[in-house]
Amino acid sequence: SIGEGFVFDWRYSRYRRRRYGSSSKNRPGEQFGGFIQNHDQVANTSRGKRLSSLVAFRQQKLAAVLTLCCPFLPLLFMGEEYGETAPFLFFTSFEDPQLVDAVREGRKQELGAHYSESDFVDPQAPATFDQCKLEWSKLSISPHAEVLRLYRDLISLRKQHASLGNCRKDLTKIQFDEHVKTLVIERADSSGTGALVVCNFSPKPQSVPIPNATQVHRLALWTGDPGYGGSGGQRPAEILNISPGSQVSLAGFEGAIYLSQGSTTQR
Repeated sequence: SIGEGFVFDWRYSRYRRRRYGSSSKNRPGEQFGGFIQNHDQVANTSRGKRLSSLVAFRQQKLAAVLTLCCPFLPLLFMGEEYGETAPFLFFTSFEDPQLVDAVREGRKQELGAHYSESDFVDPQAPATFDQCKLEWSKLSISPHAEVLRLYRDLISLRKQHASLGNCRKDLTKIQFDEHVKTLVIERADSSGTGALVVCNFSPKPQSVPIPNATQVHRLALWTGDPGYGGSGGQRPAEILNISPGSQVSLAGFEGAIYLSQGSTTQR
């Protein structure tokens, strides 16, 4: 999906038991919105859990790196930028009692195969809506303040550096190792500048092989930094030189962004 857009490009879907979708390979990145979660996806479950309630803190930060560094238009779900933990449930405010009952029953029929009766909350109840309100007081409290700082810095990098801010899928290369769960995204710009986004999706520390780069790259962001709530353990190499066999050492569920030393600022 990072390199092309649609995952189902007429490949076989085990869920649908048939081929599904169409290729978006030749569609420009500006036509796609890249996101971790959206309101439909979250609300159309029984408990409306956000990513911050589903994965570890390090995984949450790694997902943020992917969202802001892919060649699509990034879409942030409200509260995601500081790791809101309040659920986002399906709620209603209808005046017609028959409509209220119909929606309740429809939700149970739609999701009943996946959830038990006790999992459902009443969408019409005021308490359901109240649970979903954002808690702005979290902005200054750890770990939410550190997540917010990470998002701000990622957005700043995307705005300032053309290789991260463009939506050029044709100038994006992906190196993913399914076996060890490592990913390297090579971003580039028509000016010749570039960026490397290095991710470790394994819970174990790993040295991630880097493709043979044509430019020297400098570390611009590391999710393990204490400023982002990281442990501040072994810091990745500050400089990636042009040499075969280069590697970036990352702890479990960490990510790092490197910019070529000639990286330009967008206008």
